[in-house]
Amino acid sequence: MKSILRTILLVVLCAGVAFGAAAQNAARKKVAVYMTGSDVDKAYKRVLGSKLVGALTESGEYAAVERTAEFLEALESETDYQTSGEVRDSQIARLGQRYGVRYVVVADVTELFDEYFVAARMINVETGLVERTYDASGPAESMAQLVALSQSVANGLIGRSGRQASASASTPKHLALCATDGNGRTVYITAAEWENMTDGQKIGYTKKGICLLENGEGFLVMMRDVPGGYMDWYAACRNNAPTKWQAEIIVKNKDSLNDALRFFGGVPFESTWYWTNESYISSRAWDVDMGNGYVSNYFKTNTYRVRAVAPVPVSSAM
Repeated sequence: MKSILRTILLVVLCAGVAFGAAAQNAARKKVAVYMTGSDVDKAYKRVLGSKLVGALTESGEYAAVERTAEFLEALESETDYQTSGEVRDSQIARLGQRYGVRYVVVADVTELFDEYFVAARMINVETGLVERTYDASGPAESMAQLVALSQSVANGLIGRSGRQASASASTPKHLALCATDGNGRTVYITAAEWENMTDGQKIGYTKKGICLLENGEGFLVMMRDVPGGYMDWYAACRNNAPTKWQAEIIVKNKDSLNDALRFFGGVPFESTWYWTNESYISSRAWDVDMGNGYVSNYFKTNTYRVRAVAPVPVSSAM
């Protein structure tokens, strides 16, 4: 008799646990992730989307919809997707209701200067309204970086980002714009951050240069050549020409640096010779050809172009 009672109690207990788990799962909001971005490899988008779903479900607030694959296939069969590769939010909401989705996260991925910029919005399928938006950027050269980027977006969408604009802006970043704001504070602005600013916001910054970082050391490259055109080595030194090491770093990053200069409103290097501030011998000094990257030396009385550099400022944006 006792064994029968124990069996009954065990069955009831297991059923209660199963019911509780089912009820808890049912209480979680069903979510699906739709990745867009025509200039990004499909494999990257697929992995980012998968990791983003995982990060959202790990929060305990959301559960992945069981028919995610069918839902995404239905999105891609929409007329707008067939013609433009994108789907309107109203179409997403309508299809979401059909497949039992409560929220759809639309994440648009763009590649900028060796980083991925993810702009995400969370659509409430029942109302068709965008309830939350968040964006994040970062490298994606490894699985760990992909996971970190997707986690950052997920945390931002559910209000757990902990992001402080002043803290991120205070850190020197490779190929970021170094500028001062209206209060005289030094900040570092990435391409993704600059792209999201209005023209009115951009006017409030005074540009100082593009930040180059190499092995923990950094310097600023000015936005354009020193005025006056070609000059001899002695004038180049008076106008803050780079060291030989700095010139080699500039050459190494020439293409991405020129892209950054154009993007932030500067002037790219010309395909010609530029002075460094270092002597080779008493009558000759080091120079570099920004066209082919060749480092050489020539007479100090010769005239070349000069692009000034400056130390990385200690940021005051805290």
